[in-house]
Amino acid sequence: MATPPNGGASLLVVGMIAALAFVVGALAGFGGLLGFLKADSGNADTFGISTAAEAAECEPCKEATATASGAPGVYGLVYPVEQSLIIEGDLDREVLRQHVVKNRLTLQKCYQERLASNPSLKGEMQIQFTISANGSIAAKVARVDTTEDQGLKTCVLDIIGSWNFKEKVTRMTVVKVDVIFAPLGGTP
Repeated sequence: MATPPNGGASLLVVGMIAALAFVVGALAGFGGLLGFLKADSGNADTFGISTAAEAAECEPCKEATATASGAPGVYGLVYPVEQSLIIEGDLDREVLRQHVVKNRLTLQKCYQERLASNPSLKGEMQIQFTISANGSIAAKVARVDTTEDQGLKTCVLDIIGSWNFKEKVTRMTVVKVDVIFAPLGGTP
């Protein structure tokens, strides 16, 4: 690699440092979010994700959060990161947001079932799915999966594969979104 004539760093080195700074910042932000959410159960309400209300609605989640002794277990938070959402096509962002909110408890159920056998399971999935012109899901993939749990990944992708956006799209549309899986409560 050649050094620029003025003795400064090359563009490649500057780019690598910027990318590293971005990754470190993102990881610090994720860690801060988890700490904030774990500090007080009311903190989830700040983000519009009331874990207590969702657990009351999600019967399998209630069952999974109680241990054999009857003490509270680990509750799994599933948080689609809206800021990471990219839509390449004609699907309205609000329509997608409402669809995810409406179907989030099914994703919650997947995570809650996996937490039963691994209470410290956490991480992030970068999910991409393609909606065909008729509204059905033509393809789905987890581009990155830091949970490293094949059962969780399969379950989440199966649920997304069952989604339908009939009459919401007129052409093929690609959606990318990051989803955070974080255990709360109990002893992860």
